[in-house]
Amino acid sequence: MPEAPRRPLPVTMACFFVIFSSVLIVVNLASALSQWGSLDMQESLRDMLATEPLASMDIAMDDLLGLLEILAQVVIVLAIAAGVFAVYVIRGHEPSRWILSGMLVLAGVMFAATGLVGILPGVMAFVAAAVLWTQDSRQWFAAKNGRPPVQARTRGGAAARPDPFATATAPPEASAPVHPSTSPHPAQPAPSHQGVAQQPGATGPPPVDPARRPRPVTVAVWVAGASSAAVAGLCGLGLLAVLVGGDLYREALEQPGFLQDYLSSSGWSAEGFLTFMQAAFGGFLVLGLVGLAVALWARTGHPVARGALVAMSILTLVVSVVATLGFIPFNLLTGAAAIVVLVQLRNPLARAWFARSTA
Repeated sequence: MPEAPRRPLPVTMACFFVIFSSVLIVVNLASALSQWGSLDMQESLRDMLATEPLASMDIAMDDLLGLLEILAQVVIVLAIAAGVFAVYVIRGHEPSRWILSGMLVLAGVMFAATGLVGILPGVMAFVAAAVLWTQDSRQWFAAKNGRPPVQARTRGGAAARPDPFATATAPPEASAPVHPSTSPHPAQPAPSHQGVAQQPGATGPPPVDPARRPRPVTVAVWVAGASSAAVAGLCGLGLLAVLVGGDLYREALEQPGFLQDYLSSSGWSAEGFLTFMQAAFGGFLVLGLVGLAVALWARTGHPVARGALVAMSILTLVVSVVATLGFIPFNLLTGAAAIVVLVQLRNPLARAWFARSTA
């Protein structure tokens, strides 16, 4: 009797990403609710009420505070629910997968609606939802819930060609039957694919098809490329905005209010803060472009490209942790993407595919 398939690693990573994000959201919102209605919050909301379209709605400060408080409480409840559903998805619970996928899609739409700041977390939410419905994920959920294996389908409805990395046994050939009475050894299964390099010995690397990129490599390349492109795009826009509208930002930072008080309490001047933002946007732009170039290079399968992508992912993880501990919480998303890339590149199929040119 065949063993049940192991839980796909992307499903595990997506669920832990949801759990970690839920904890972060709950902690931040709970901290904000404990200081709800403070003078600093009212000052920042007063500036928000002075801009369109809120200025034309004539919303009172108390009404806005009450509305935002209710919204924060709803988000806390949804974040806790998402974390609980993610725990059940890890256990293979099918209804939780449907509910969590819907919540992730809704969160992605809401993040994207906030503008440029929400593009990266929105993309990560969409990716996490998509991971739960890949072929490997559907096979695992089917096995966990006692359903027959899911067959891959082509556009016309016919069964797709078999996975070259599957371990299914090929059917015996009718033209060359093997009779137990004439063979002292049991018949060996015929190779299921031609052109697949099979290493001798049971402990050797898994067979790979040099003509096809393994799925772990594809996941690593796409995650690294998408996150690098998003970081490069956002930081490029931020750098352009700071360079072009530097005078406007300087005037805004020097106006009495929440921003000036925050900078003063942090020991920053308006000019120093703008210089730092230019350097930060420029540095992250360079890192994003280099990461995108390395991800594209890894698509070729060059063994050095795997090492470069591993080194770039480690650097991204370190920078993300440092930036998150400092003042940029959204770098948790780039850190999570770097972890996904590192885990996928450690997959035996990925190692064997990158090492094929040196064999």
